[in-house]
Amino acid sequence: MFVRTRDEFFVVPSRMAVWMPPGVEHWIGMQGATSMRTVYFARERSPRPPSQCNVVAVSPLLRELILAFIDRQSAAVFGELQLLADLLWREIAGATAEPLLLPVPSDKRVRPILRMAMAGSLGSKTLLKAVESVPASARTVERIFERETGLTLGRWWRQAKLLNSISELVQGKSITEVALNAGYSTASAYTYMFRRTLGTAPTRYLLLRGEAAER
Repeated sequence: MFVRTRDEFFVVPSRMAVWMPPGVEHWIGMQGATSMRTVYFARERSPRPPSQCNVVAVSPLLRELILAFIDRQSAAVFGELQLLADLLWREIAGATAEPLLLPVPSDKRVRPILRMAMAGSLGSKTLLKAVESVPASARTVERIFERETGLTLGRWWRQAKLLNSISELVQGKSITEVALNAGYSTASAYTYMFRRTLGTAPTRYLLLRGEAAER
């Protein structure tokens, strides 16, 4: 699943969720067959910071609590439903935030680069080629990204490629194929980058979050 706000773009593999504060305009896109559940909290009972969007890991317990809470709303007695709600609140409050987001600059001149990232079409494109598609100098593009995202253009580009690659891994592509598509010469170089960013190897990361291992 992909979620876009005015300021950020999120990739949401299965077994993960997006915490969306109230009043944030957003768009959702699906990749393949997707089943989604939505849980709402009153503003004054927010389990997470009410001004910050996050992709969060959904533990097995949190997943079962969400399903049970939704399934039993019409039949459960109030006390049982309240207990589920309290447990659900605690699990969401403690859920680990995942670095699967990309800040989105608003300057119209860099929209060609944004379109590539949002469409998942970075592939083996070089940063130089991407910058050439922008009606501004390379230095101006650098300043735009640093000013509006807090990241250097190079770091933003690497994060965009990482999110694209996770989307490909979820589709069942091998690590070698994903690495080559992302512009890495070897699977080990891609795995090193992945481990530095997310703390574990791609195969283990997806296994821990319920995705398929490398084929």
